[in-house]
Amino acid sequence: MTRVTRTKISSRPIPVSYLKILMLVWLVVIIIISMARGINALSAPFTPYAVTLTASNFSSPLLTVTADNLANPDHALFGLHNGTLLWYSVTFQSTPAGITPGAADTHDSVTDALTASQVLLPPVGVLPFDQANGNNNDEALHLAVAFSGPEQQLTLTLSPLEMHAVTLDIISLLIQMLGEHSTGVQVGLLGSGMMQQVFAATTTMSDLGTLVSNYRLVLQSVPDTTKMLQYAYACAVSLASLLADSGEQTTLADLLWNIMGKVINHAHILNAIRALGQTQFGLAVEGFIANEGLALSTTLLQQTNPVVLLQTNSTVTPTPSPTFPLFIPPTGTVGSVSPGSPLPGTGTPVPSISTTPGLQPSVTPTATIHP
Repeated sequence: MTRVTRTKISSRPIPVSYLKILMLVWLVVIIIISMARGINALSAPFTPYAVTLTASNFSSPLLTVTADNLANPDHALFGLHNGTLLWYSVTFQSTPAGITPGAADTHDSVTDALTASQVLLPPVGVLPFDQANGNNNDEALHLAVAFSGPEQQLTLTLSPLEMHAVTLDIISLLIQMLGEHSTGVQVGLLGSGMMQQVFAATTTMSDLGTLVSNYRLVLQSVPDTTKMLQYAYACAVSLASLLADSGEQTTLADLLWNIMGKVINHAHILNAIRALGQTQFGLAVEGFIANEGLALSTTLLQQTNPVVLLQTNSTVTPTPSPTFPLFIPPTGTVGSVSPGSPLPGTGTPVPSISTTPGLQPSVTPTATIHP
């Protein structure tokens, strides 16, 4: 039979010195963890200012601004939304100088293209997609701005009557007059550097420049129908000159071919321009342009341009300086000793000081006679 030997477990207590070492190690670990947390808290960025957004003169519900995320002043996000049929130019000023809006997302090719040279807010029906995924019938610019300190601001002003915006309105008008009524055909505007090319080309076309100026006067004269018809007639004359000039015909065909993404054959566009130039359209174009201005009257009747103000305000509460009460000694005690009474702690009477001067000046001078 196998004999089983049992090992007796020692029940001796752990020496006190070991416990002290374990407690000391545990205390050191706790201190290290606490210091690490403190260092992380100190190294975390602290921004002593916050961003606020204020919108004014947005009288049309079709034109709005949204504060998307203003929590980070280094990358404050906001959006401009346009549900009208007009292009809007966005100009801005900042304090200090150099603060500019840019695309909120580096991968947002739409905002990149529309803010490359001149910030422009497109109307509905121009771009080939709905940026809101069907939720809202508008086009948008998703923008970001970086502030570096308190008491800074960026002011954006939206205008449908700025020349760049009106030029793009005229291009949309010409596309319609040439028979293209589909929405979203101006996909070429999203191409890299395309906006700069468009404005560079239009500056070389004198008749197109005159047409843009006259159409701007039509929009400015709303709702005065007499002036609108007057400027609409001037637009018809400018358009006839544009379509009769072979050089501007070719430049316009190139321009529209690029703007429409080179989808339509260039020769077809040029032939349509020439055919329109041979049409007696004077009165028809005059009425069409005047009606366009009236259709946009709900947007154009706004007296002042919409303005967006983003600014930073300090969030640090100033610490008040300590104040000490002014000590005024009581009357008749300290600081007040009557003549003839002893000085405190001396017993010596205070001498009485006469207010009468010892020398009196003579009022009447005495003359001295010299021999």
